[in-house]
Amino acid sequence: MRKITDDKEKPLSETTVKINKSEVKTDQNGEYTLNVPIKGQYVIEINRLGFKNINQAIDITSQNQVFDFTLYAIDYHIEEVLISTQKRVQNKIDVPITIDVLGAEKLNRQNLQELNELSAFTPGVELAIQSVNNPAFVIRGITSDDLDPRSQPRVSLTMDGVSISRPSLAVSELYDMERVEVAKGPQGTLLGRSAQIGAINMIRKKPIKDQQFDFKAQYGNYNKRLINAMYNYGAEDSRFANRFSLAYHAQDGFVKNLSGGNLNGKNTMAFRNSSRYFLKNDGTIDLILSYQHDDAPGTSFKSGVWRPKNGDLKPTSFADLDRGKELGIKRDVYSATLLHDQSLSESWTLSYRYRL
Repeated sequence: MRKITDDKEKPLSETTVKINKSEVKTDQNGEYTLNVPIKGQYVIEINRLGFKNINQAIDITSQNQVFDFTLYAIDYHIEEVLISTQKRVQNKIDVPITIDVLGAEKLNRQNLQELNELSAFTPGVELAIQSVNNPAFVIRGITSDDLDPRSQPRVSLTMDGVSISRPSLAVSELYDMERVEVAKGPQGTLLGRSAQIGAINMIRKKPIKDQQFDFKAQYGNYNKRLINAMYNYGAEDSRFANRFSLAYHAQDGFVKNLSGGNLNGKNTMAFRNSSRYFLKNDGTIDLILSYQHDDAPGTSFKSGVWRPKNGDLKPTSFADLDRGKELGIKRDVYSATLLHDQSLSESWTLSYRYRL
């Protein structure tokens, strides 16, 4: 008999052991019997959920040869995500509202760079961006597509707790983010009367007392270019820390415009500089300066009924839009955000938010 145990010598039942084309599972004592017809060299595979797999070559010289193995548990790390939708930092499990949270680790792992990409990870939420000045947010089947800059959509958008609920300002690159919170259902009590169907709260990373550097670059089809970079500096004995980050995201258009140029491309450059001053008694003052430049070609629109000349109704095939290469959107968005948080006690914190 052969035996499979963990690193504490406890037997592991229901462990799959495979040699050549023969496969068995260990019994309640972690033991298994697996015979091979011919002596020689084989590859043994041992698998059990929650443990590191074994895949190695063994030499079998006798049917009675003993092969005992030890499996080591996988150290799973679950990212702890704190949220501030209720105007105070809490663990998600303590918040009595329906909310989806995407932390920095998941945003980076899934390579989420644009706001509309969050739809795939937030059930009941659809974020559609026809252009940077024409976003549409749908939560639980209710849409919010009022493009009047004098009014607020029915989905409230905030950045670091400061409202940016204007269609022309809502779309921004998600780079060097701490987390994104999507609250579903009316949120008028804490996030304003415009939050009739939900709210999206984006929290950017702040400077810390450490020296850090991060860089990421990607290249893809249609000449896709993506660069993210960050540098953080702050000494442990200093009251000041600074964090600079940038993002460059561009891609050639993939829909040909018969009147000239291509459609559905992207060209965005964004910078952010965050400065933090550490006050006495657990207080902080943050000044965040950001800039984003968009220079994107036009968007391919088809009615679904009338097709272009000699064309079809497929959304990714060619279009014929007047003005040709002159179509598109160019915009520059500047912002300055001042945050002040002062701890008054273990239960109370005074916060001030101002955005220009």
